[in-house]
Amino acid sequence: MKTSAHRFIAFCLVIAILALLPKAAAAQNRLVGELVITTLSPEGFVTVNGERAASGRSVTSPSDILTSPQATAKLLLPQTGSVSFAPGSKFNLSFVNSSIAGDFLAGEITVETAPNTAINLFTPDGTITTPNRSQVNIIKVSIENGKTRLTTIKGEAMFNIVLVSAGQTYTPTTSGGVTSTSDAATTGSVNPLLILGVLGAVAGAVVIALAVSSNNNDNPVVSPTS
Repeated sequence: MKTSAHRFIAFCLVIAILALLPKAAAAQNRLVGELVITTLSPEGFVTVNGERAASGRSVTSPSDILTSPQATAKLLLPQTGSVSFAPGSKFNLSFVNSSIAGDFLAGEITVETAPNTAINLFTPDGTITTPNRSQVNIIKVSIENGKTRLTTIKGEAMFNIVLVSAGQTYTPTTSGGVTSTSDAATTGSVNPLLILGVLGAVAGAVVIALAVSSNNNDNPVVSPTS
């Protein structure tokens, strides 16, 4: 009797495990978005997991996305954001715990997140994260000779331990410097040449005013006599 009972329990466990396997597989390869493809020439193409993809294809997580030098693509992620791929890009995408993540290996991508979505990208020489996931973050990342170049368009991002705020770029130099990429129109700063021009105009006006005042003093106005 005990043997029969054990066999029955074991049989039930096997059935339960088999029933859960499809759900586990679906969770690991769940649908994350739609890929919109633009070819720049007849030779252009985009592959997903090594297979050529057509525009409008659904993409699951994880997926390897590659754009040829003659094609661009944009992955639309409902309620999450988007990833835009420049020509010649390669990104092993995954979507874990409300974050756009994966290995970015080549080319250039622009990642835009909705609030409450994080970014966690691994590049050949470091890691890119977003310190504030509650806001909209937009970043552009490119790989140049195995080095990461990060520009923050909106919000904040970090490359390793370096904070890159909106309007700044982390450049692939030996010092890993952060430089401003915004112009006066977007940052509210004033062009130094404009300042010099204004000061020159003011100085000219002062000189003219002094000259007029001097002429008036040399030729005083005399009231006519009666």
